[in-house]
This record gives sequence, structure tokens and C-alpha cells, in this order.
Amino acid sequence: MEKLCLENVDNFKRVATRPIESVSEITDVIKNLNEKEHIEPLLREIICDLTVTAHGPSERADILTERIKIQGRPKLAAFVIKGKSYQKVRSVNVVHQFVRLKDIQGLDVAVFVAVGDIQDCARNEFYRVCKEGKLSSLLIDRWGLARLLVAYQKICPNDGSFLKDGKCTKCEFRVLKEKQLLMEKTPEYTILSLEDVSHATAKRYGANILIESYLGQEEIKNIIYKATEDIKAKQYYRNEMTKARWGNTPANVVWLFVYQSLEDKLTTNWICRTSWVDPNLKKDFRPQPFNTGEFVKDIELDWNKNYQFRKDWYRMNTAEKEESLENIDNALSFLEPIMEKARTLSDTYESKTLQPQIYIKEMQALIEDVENLLIKAGDWPFPTFECKELDSEVQNLISFAHNVVLPFSGEGLKIWDETQRVAMVRRNLKEFFKLLPIVFHKRKQLT
Repeated sequence: MEKLCLENVDNFKRVATRPIESVSEITDVIKNLNEKEHIEPLLREIICDLTVTAHGPSERADILTERIKIQGRPKLAAFVIKGKSYQKVRSVNVVHQFVRLKDIQGLDVAVFVAVGDIQDCARNEFYRVCKEGKLSSLLIDRWGLARLLVAYQKICPNDGSFLKDGKCTKCEFRVLKEKQLLMEKTPEYTILSLEDVSHATAKRYGANILIESYLGQEEIKNIIYKATEDIKAKQYYRNEMTKARWGNTPANVVWLFVYQSLEDKLTTNWICRTSWVDPNLKKDFRPQPFNTGEFVKDIELDWNKNYQFRKDWYRMNTAEKEESLENIDNALSFLEPIMEKARTLSDTYESKTLQPQIYIKEMQALIEDVENLLIKAGDWPFPTFECKELDSEVQNLISFAHNVVLPFSGEGLKIWDETQRVAMVRRNLKEFFKLLPIVFHKRKQLT
């Protein structure tokens, strides 16, 4: 299984802002942390799992949690922690705990945290047990722990002291407060789309925004606050009428849909949607609230409780790139000659050199193949993000082809007369062969 580093764990991504050299002055302080009084509760705060279990001889891990995420997927993780009592950590001190990890049903990740000097025998034993148990492994030494605690503002980066109310008790360091923290220390976001949905009584914006997938709820709330503040001040209008009505006034309503990946946006699988309404907006003009009872400032939040289920379902039903391209290539090679034949038959018929009965019979012979492809394409798995646009265009080609032969089905002959059939065939053949070279060009770009 995979050997992980701190940056591989979504819950610990902030350590990227703290290189190892930035904590070299405080590792001696870390070396004296107690595992039960300091390390365990601080780690629980970072991973947002405050469920404390009783410790005893039968315990299998110091922390057992399902809150750990790797690449957006929740994992069951077990932590073995050794504090200041073990200034040299040998295999004899930890092997019994490592072995017990293999008995935890469904365990995905083993995490070994030690502030003392980890001896090679202990390190090797940890990796051996993980390999035998098919577990991903994460080893956090005192330098890694220092980076983690500083990055998540648990200790002072200058002297390693614990922070109290956001302040260091020994130096002038203090974490940014309230609005400063929300506005200045907020991770970036991208506006995927902005829509002006104003009317005569309220200036309203709706936006889809993209954020990093590793962020926790508190960080997402900070982004939501900042994005809402930014979008309130926008001066985008869908037409001159709304521009004349609202001019430079700030928005009265801002709705956000927050996405963690472009794939989520394609499947409309938002992680959170939000609603901010100007408190001075008259009651009659206010949109309906979500009634979730959760707010950041005066912005109402609605978390998607089915987010992970939907994400896993789409992933399970999404093809690999090669499978998507194989389906597309097979459809194109099958469809092009059929439509060439339909075009030849139609041109011949319109030139009065083909009898109506023969024309109908020849076109009917194409129906089964086109309808089978239409049904088969409907069962294709979802395409990858890279193939999404091409897949959509090919589905359009198949629809045009089906519309070419549809007038010659039993029902089609009843519904459409000859003039209507000719017009329908001509129109859809034109659209098919107009789109076909565009599809071939896009297909070449994906090689």
C-alpha cells in the first residue's frame, strides 16, 4: 500500500505553507509534548473528531477516526502516538500496538506519531505491519508534527508555545481575528459562472464557484464569506435595462453554489449552497430561506448531505478515457457510412431517379442499425471531464441520424407526409454533416 506524506491527507493540506526549515527552532518544544494531554487533543481538533475514547491495555489505537480524507474520499484511520515519555522510540515500545492495527476491520490508514527519535527498528516494523495488513502508512515525526500544529494555529511559530485566544503567551504573535482572518487568510476560489437574476425590486446575483477539494468546512465557510462579499460589489448586468435600474448599487441578494471539482460541476454535485439577503430588503421581496439554521455571519448555508454518495456513484459510473474514446470511435465509424448512404438515397430520390417505394424501403433498412446505436449510446457510462464535450457532440450526431430515418418507421409514415419527410431528412442530414467534421477535429485533439 501507499506511503503517505502529510500533504497527501486532505485534513493536513495546510502544512504545505510550513516548510520543515520554518519549524527547526521549535522542535525541542515538540519533543516534550505529552501524548494524552497535548498531542492527541490537538490532532483531534485538526481532524474535527473530538470523540475521546477510554484508554487501556485493550485499546487498539490512540485515535480511531473516519474523518480522515484522501483525495476527497473518507478513510478509516488509526493513530499510534508516542509522546515525551519515549525520547528514543524502539520497536519494543510500539510493536504490540502496530500488530493490533491489523485486527481493526475496514482500516485504511495507519498513522504513527512520535516526538522522540524514531529508531530504524521501529520505523521498519511500522512499514512491515502496514505492508502485511495492506494499509496505507503515514509516519509523523516531531518535525512533521511541528509543521502541522503551526499550520493549524495550535502553537506559536516563533517559540512553540500554545496559543490562548489566538495569542502567544510569550511573544507578540497572534492569529488574525474575525474579518481579517476571513478576508486575508482565505484560500483562493474561482468564479465558474456569474448570472444576473435581478428584477425591479432587488439586485440579485447567482454564482457557481470552484474551491480546492481538500478544504474543511471552516475553510469553506471563510471562502463563502469572501466570495459573497466580492460578488455583492459586482457591476455585471445582463442588459442595459437592469444596468439603468441598479447602476453602482451593491447587490441585495447573492446565491452561491460551491463546487470542489469541475467534475462535480458537470454533475451539479455542489458541496454547499448559500444565500445572503440584504437585511434591509423588504420582506415581500426576500427569497425563501433554506431553513437550515446554519449561518456564517448573515449568510445561510445548506450543506449537501449526499455529496460523497453522489460523488462515489458518479465515479463508479464514469468511464476511463480510453473506454470513452473507444465508444466514440466505434460510433463514428459505424454511423458515417450509414448517413452517407442515406444522403445518396435522398439525393437520388429528390432528383426523381428513384421510385418512392424503393426509397422508403431502402431508408427503412437503416432504421434498426441507427436505433440500436441510439440505445447503446444511452447506456454508455459517463465520460471523463476531458471527453465530456466530445461525447455530447457525438450524442447529437446520433440524434440527427435517428431523425433522418425516423420518418420512415411505421409511425413516421403515418405522422409525416412526403413533403414533411423530405424536409425533415434534408434538415437533419445537413446538421449531421455540418457537425461531423467538427467532431473529427475534436477527436484528434484528444489523441
